[in-house]
Amino acid sequence: MTGHDLARGAAQASPYSFRRLSPVELPRLNEFHNRCRGTSRSVEEAEWLYERNPYGETIILAAFDRDSELVGIRPAVAWRFFRMGEERPAYQFVDAAVAPEHRGRGVFRHLVTMVCALAEEAEASLFSFPNESSLSIYLGVPALHCLGPCEVQAKILSWSRYMRYRLTRDAEDAGHGAVAAETAQLATGLRERDVSLEPIRAFESDFEEIHHDLGRRVASFTLRRREFLNWRYFGRPHTRYHVALIRQSGRTRGYLVVRVRDAIAHLVDVFLAPDWEVALAASRLVTRWAGAMGAIAIYFTASPGNFFHHAFRRGRLVLKRRSQPVVIDTSTLNSLASRLRRRAGPGDFYFVMGDNDVL
Repeated sequence: MTGHDLARGAAQASPYSFRRLSPVELPRLNEFHNRCRGTSRSVEEAEWLYERNPYGETIILAAFDRDSELVGIRPAVAWRFFRMGEERPAYQFVDAAVAPEHRGRGVFRHLVTMVCALAEEAEASLFSFPNESSLSIYLGVPALHCLGPCEVQAKILSWSRYMRYRLTRDAEDAGHGAVAAETAQLATGLRERDVSLEPIRAFESDFEEIHHDLGRRVASFTLRRREFLNWRYFGRPHTRYHVALIRQSGRTRGYLVVRVRDAIAHLVDVFLAPDWEVALAASRLVTRWAGAMGAIAIYFTASPGNFFHHAFRRGRLVLKRRSQPVVIDTSTLNSLASRLRRRAGPGDFYFVMGDNDVL
């Protein structure tokens, strides 16, 4: 059954109609998003997310009541997977919203099901990071499967300041002038023996060697191309990420991305060659970098069982807790299992916080 078939069936069986939104309707979508979520996202940021993605067009499905009022949206932005050495199309669910007075009536479930049908038509993978309230709906859709929760590793850089922050939620008091220290650090870089951390202001590499090296250890992860990375980490309005290459003896071995929020240095993306020595050195260098930014702690959120969590844990990222789950389409799981000749599980994927655009 195609997405169009589902929309027609829903129109006959419910008071709602369903269709894709066009780009000219983006201001309407954004206003609805802000009203339902209590946010103030600018149209500029919505345009960045939905219209400027170099990986392709966004799927935006919407529900309307009998008065043609917008009552629900279910966008999915284009991504690419590097899967078993090949590039595959993918979409990520983002920014779901249903008007409060229309919740619990099957609107969200039907929008999810329609996106699944469209992705299947396009032979594309689907993934999402649902919250607790929406997870049960995803689990009720046969086309989707939950890989399990992500894991947050945390290293506390200053226990006294961190505990004060946890007790008072006063990030400014805990941060102690992070911005000035951070700005000074960006120009210098850091080094540990033959491994260096070098801040950059644009990506100039597609990291092909890193993709293939990591692909020998992990069956599937999101593809990193310079055009996409520059859009993702340097093109987003009103949001600042700090990006650094990791180099060894002059050779690029990957990169790290940090975003500082509430005096916490979130390790948004870790993409390195799966080399134990390099990963250990990178964990120590990013700890020093975060300290120079005035951060009180480092959080590293990723799917469970990945190489970098193991390496960074050896680098004394000590506290652990579970975070939001990862959901992926069952077709991708079955295809991967067929090629692996065994059941595919969480350890066959590598997702990080940077794979979640609603960060």
